[in-house]
Amino acid sequence: MKKVLITPLDWGLGHATRCIPIIQEFINKGWEVHIACEEKPQYLLKCEFPTLTYHTLNGVQIIYPKKVSMALGLAFQIPQILMGIRRERREVNSLHSQFHFDLIISDNRFGVYVPHTNNIYMTHQVTIAIPVPWKFLEPLG
Repeated sequence: MKKVLITPLDWGLGHATRCIPIIQEFINKGWEVHIACEEKPQYLLKCEFPTLTYHTLNGVQIIYPKKVSMALGLAFQIPQILMGIRRERREVNSLHSQFHFDLIISDNRFGVYVPHTNNIYMTHQVTIAIPVPWKFLEPLG
């Protein structure tokens, strides 16, 4: 039986809800489905799919700035974001070494990637909009 790991982001439940039809399709095809995410999306997905295997995967926590611009507020968080991505990568590699997934699907989680495995990065943002003074950085996004 093939195994898939699906990892929705916890920045609102939209990420988890858009994974529901994907999860259902893998179940219909007979795959063993594992879900790795934080508590809130896990709760929602457990209501829909109570018999699946769930793992806690703490992601990158972003604080949206209130007193400075969004770009500046996020720039100050870059070290924390990079550490969170590294932590995600370690945790997912550990899960993979334990369960040997055939496919890993990351819903907007940069740290969810395992070399020499089939990985899919799913996003709803083709381009990250950057304010005019830093527009030259947009291709990096």
